[in-house]
Amino acid sequence: MKHEFKKGDSMTKSNVGLMCKDCASKPNPKLAKLGEKHFINKYVKLGFETGNSTYPKEHMWVKVKHVKGTQMFGILDNDPMVITTIKCGALIEFTSDEIEDVC
Repeated sequence: MKHEFKKGDSMTKSNVGLMCKDCASKPNPKLAKLGEKHFINKYVKLGFETGNSTYPKEHMWVKVKHVKGTQMFGILDNDPMVITTIKCGALIEFTSDEIEDVC
């Protein structure tokens, strides 16, 4: 299912789900080649380590706010279901080679 969002919309809780590690998204090297500035003010999907063997990664959306060199910074826009160490609204630091999807 493809989600379409308008400016100001929040994706929080709109598309949360769990899946096995074989079916889960993986980083997309084609997206990494677009360059970090391409993602500013867009939502990117990232996989976060859970420490849980059944669901080793939790995939959530982050709204990219700024870029510094190869580092990207954004705001988590989901309430985690498995991970308890971060919450919706947390500042997330990552690189473009971690991005699984963009919208």
